[in-house]
Amino acid sequence: MTTRDQVLKEIDKLPADHLREVLDFIRAIRRRIKAQQKVPTHDLGGQFDRSDLRKLANE
Repeated sequence: MTTRDQVLKEIDKLPADHLREVLDFIRAIRRRIKAQQKVPTHDLGGQFDRSDLRKLANE
């Protein structure tokens, strides 16, 4: 059984009044991941302005 299956199984066991907390937690994780992915760059008038430097570095 995968971790995803285990998580879904545990969510199915929860009472309905706690599902909102689970949803809020999942959304908070997504926001944190999205914030970590954005690396601010300086406007230097070059090719890397407004670019995802991590993505470019791994290509």
